[in-house]
Amino acid sequence: MQKIIVYLIATIVAPICMISCAFKPDWKASRSVDHGQVFFYLSCSKRPAFDISFSMSGMSFMNKEGTWIDVATDKRVHSAELAERQMKIAEFYLPTGKYKRIKWRIPQATVTKVKKSFVLAVPQPGEEESVDIEFSVSGRESQCLFAEWDPEQSVFEKYLFRPVLAIRRQGIELTRTLVYVTNTDSDCVTVIDRLQDVVVATIAVGRAPAGIVASADGRQIYVANSGADSISVIDTARNRVDHTISNFGDGPAELALAPVRQRLYATNPGSDNVSVVDTVSRSVIGKISVGKRPCCIVVDEGRRKIYVTNPGSHTISVIDMYEDNYERAVEKTITVGLNPRGMVIHENELYVANSGSNSIYVMDVPLEPPY
Repeated sequence: MQKIIVYLIATIVAPICMISCAFKPDWKASRSVDHGQVFFYLSCSKRPAFDISFSMSGMSFMNKEGTWIDVATDKRVHSAELAERQMKIAEFYLPTGKYKRIKWRIPQATVTKVKKSFVLAVPQPGEEESVDIEFSVSGRESQCLFAEWDPEQSVFEKYLFRPVLAIRRQGIELTRTLVYVTNTDSDCVTVIDRLQDVVVATIAVGRAPAGIVASADGRQIYVANSGADSISVIDTARNRVDHTISNFGDGPAELALAPVRQRLYATNPGSDNVSVVDTVSRSVIGKISVGKRPCCIVVDEGRRKIYVTNPGSHTISVIDMYEDNYERAVEKTITVGLNPRGMVIHENELYVANSGSNSIYVMDVPLEPPY
């Protein structure tokens, strides 16, 4: 039985892959090997008795030769809003090498007590406070610097503002429960501590990362680099890319794993096919032609099927995951609503979200013997 539902089904959550399934744009050129990516985060673990706000117009980093390298920022910080939270101050690139000090430019600061605000004096240019922090920047790599701010210790002589910051680099929290998020415009993956809800690291991958999936044992993360036609494999023990798979498809968007078969599948909207990757050899072993602009993909090992949405042809492809003759792997093609995107299997039904017709297509997928 097949049917179309034109109302939202609240109990079923179907992910809509709007960004990663679009055509591959003209991506910006990657940074040269003599620059590395840095994210600077600010946090405040204590809730202060009064609110201090300040503007940060820039930061400077001293390399091992003693040369200061300036980075422009434009951020307004409020201690009341930052309390027990984390804020991204800036994302920038630094030349490769070792660094030992950091300072920041603060043009304006105020303090609010009992609903009255007062302007604070700030350090003049050339008199900024600097803090020791040793870290290294590697070409085409990504990392985070974290600053913990103590607002109540940052006002001197009742009117002078000098922020007291404790700075550290990433790497301390990497044994905790983590979430990995792709950042298409930044060419990296952000690592989030689920228990604390804070960023703990970033990992440089290929251009325009989109789909992401973890291995069953959590030791590896696979990332589809839609702007580089490749897949990055992240070693979660080190949180570094330890291998890159050439995809042989155009603009890989979404990924799905079949652990039993030791296979990884990647949809390629630009070449209208699905790449099949052997996760043991870490190599592409074939490709399966599907509909136009394939997007989301769901592996159902219990039914030995793979389902792929094809927004460009308003269909889904049903693939036999045990058919190694990839020219015959597509069992059938089913017309659904307009521009199908997300999918989810719930019990014995497959739900397909059609973004172009504001509907959800429902298809019976019974679990039959011998499966």
